[in-house]
Amino acid sequence: MQSTSIRQFGALFSLAALAVALGGCALAPWNQVPMTPAPENLIENSNAEDPSGWHFSSPDAFIHGGSPDPAFGIRNHGFIKQIVDVRGIPGEYAVLMAITSSETVGPTGVGRLRGTFLDIEHPQLTIGDMLTIGLVSQSVTPFEWVVIADYFLMPTGTGEIEVYLENTFDMATPPDGTITWFDDVELWIVETEQEALGLIADYRVDH
Repeated sequence: MQSTSIRQFGALFSLAALAVALGGCALAPWNQVPMTPAPENLIENSNAEDPSGWHFSSPDAFIHGGSPDPAFGIRNHGFIKQIVDVRGIPGEYAVLMAITSSETVGPTGVGRLRGTFLDIEHPQLTIGDMLTIGLVSQSVTPFEWVVIADYFLMPTGTGEIEVYLENTFDMATPPDGTITWFDDVELWIVETEQEALGLIADYRVDH
């Protein structure tokens, strides 16, 4: 009788130990669900401290001014471009934002921020555009800094996003060589439309 009790106790102890072991495995680091990385600004050198990460089309595209607050500058048909790799970055919406100012105000020569979505398999193929009235300066005063911002649902199969800093252009009004500035350029990838709207609202408050 005593032997049977000991065997039963041993069996119960073994089951308890197994349960503890299985519970420990469930909590082990290798079984934890990976954390989704927090969204961040994907633009390299967003505040014009140096030219790294950017392509300057010509002498009409440059970094203007010095420390402590330089800005990107363009004139005439110049533009400044950066290509951002978004493969593997979780999210459904792309948010594009910057501040801009210009020496003149008119149909030609005010700041415009633009983006294109590039196909993951064929990077030369554009599968969507980021260009709305929200990304064009609506300033009516020369030298006034204004926010330009908008968000877009990313097309399926996006691998890279091209971001352009450029001037507006009207065929009836030729460029006159005046300077347009950009600063604090930002590109974010977020999961929801609410997050996109929140980012833009916060950016406006900060600027």
